[in-house]
Amino acid sequence: MINSLQDYLSSRTVKYEVEKELKEISHLKIGGVAPLILYPKTENELVDLVGMLFSNKIRYKILGRTTNILFLDKRSEFVFVSTRQLDQVYSDLNTVVCEAGVSLPILINCLANRGIGGAEELSGIPGSIGGAVVSNAGAFGKEISNYISTVRVYYPNFDLVIDIPAKDCGFSYRSSSFSESECVVISARLKFANMDPELIKNRLLKYRKKRIESQPTGALSLGSVFKQVNGVSAGFYIDRCGLKGKKIGGAMIAYKHAGFILNNGYAKATDYLSLMTLAKSEVKKKFSVDLVPEIKII
Repeated sequence: MINSLQDYLSSRTVKYEVEKELKEISHLKIGGVAPLILYPKTENELVDLVGMLFSNKIRYKILGRTTNILFLDKRSEFVFVSTRQLDQVYSDLNTVVCEAGVSLPILINCLANRGIGGAEELSGIPGSIGGAVVSNAGAFGKEISNYISTVRVYYPNFDLVIDIPAKDCGFSYRSSSFSESECVVISARLKFANMDPELIKNRLLKYRKKRIESQPTGALSLGSVFKQVNGVSAGFYIDRCGLKGKKIGGAMIAYKHAGFILNNGYAKATDYLSLMTLAKSEVKKKFSVDLVPEIKII
């Protein structure tokens, strides 16, 4: 399969890597080996590659900045398509069109200098626009869907590129209609507010301080591992089960926020999963609450 794909790619300018250690691209620095990772640079290249993989029944996954993905330790069975090079931004007044690979915090911070703001709550979410749209990422009471006008997606099963209005995207808490779909997010059109740049910068500092005070920073993590339960943080339940600081191998439930699991530098995916299983089991036993993962496992 890989050889035939390389033949296909040899006539194109798409960058790719073969037999790539996933821990080298993983935000968590965990993972086995990817047989092939493709790096399209344009919408047309993305559509062309995904269409080819789909039509040839080659199993694939779309990757953004991997900030909510736990790769298993074994060799992957998927070809990966990374959106990292799809990083163009187009703006007109307070309306911004971002390709899927654009970094959400970099976008928010850059717009602040131009007096475009209103989404400072999201500035600490380290993922890409594409990933944020798919999972309807949020923080401090705001979600990316609060700012979206339309989402441009490709449906390989219909070979169709279409712009979908926000109201038809099925946004809900940490979910969207794209979450379990064959479609690929290409870009999103977002609308922000025109504001005093100093006010925006003050708000950025405010939410940065809140993150530093409430969450582990500078550590390898995937953010909140589990979704909230009826508006209550999963960390609340995990903490009350006495699991803060619990270690398995190189993974540890954070002292600062029990909803985070950290890689202390040598963790394997099995360590991380074991702590997830333990947290789920103890919370279920003590509170009869079922914790649902917010992260994706590949």
